[in-house]
Amino acid sequence: MGTVPPEKINEVALRLIYKFPGKRFIIHYLQPHAPYISSRFCVRGFPRPIYESEHVLRGIQGYRVNRTVERLVGLLGTLLVRVKLIKNTWKLREVLNLPPASPMDATRRKYGTSGLRKAYRENLEIVLRYVAVLCYELSGTIVITSDHGELLGENGKYGHKCGSKDPLLLEVPWFRVTGVKSIHFTKARLRRRIRKLKRTFNLYV
Repeated sequence: MGTVPPEKINEVALRLIYKFPGKRFIIHYLQPHAPYISSRFCVRGFPRPIYESEHVLRGIQGYRVNRTVERLVGLLGTLLVRVKLIKNTWKLREVLNLPPASPMDATRRKYGTSGLRKAYRENLEIVLRYVAVLCYELSGTIVITSDHGELLGENGKYGHKCGSKDPLLLEVPWFRVTGVKSIHFTKARLRRRIRKLKRTFNLYV
């Protein structure tokens, strides 16, 4: 899948919550960030992460295109964006018939901008269900937020380029959980709920 599914984050979070009671945690899910894990919009073919070399969420370009070609296309694309001949380097890759630069680009090519937005929304809905399940085990102040926004075709732009001042990337939600249903979940019951969610959303279909 090229990403970490949310049930794995819940499993690790649960383990640490029980191991270190009373501690504060930052629990970082990769969703709604691409790749998209819903059964309707899952695009496969991405290499497994290589943690030792920090190659995580790499996309698929390295499999079929020489690295030198990749660098040249990247430089040319950046130049064309700066002189405003194109709005993003993905267009250049498409014109040159190169593979997608990222999971997001692959989804956009396959399903269009409208499909990309639906994929992003479904990714968000899936992960929020796992967040809701985990909230049963958390105590104290719980805040749901994000490290950045995402451009999904607005003004022809996609992704979240470093250094961007676009408010769509800089303004993120800040949701404070004010109450959780008072249902006691044992650790075993919570794990069953996580497995059930996994089956419900067919994450590996």
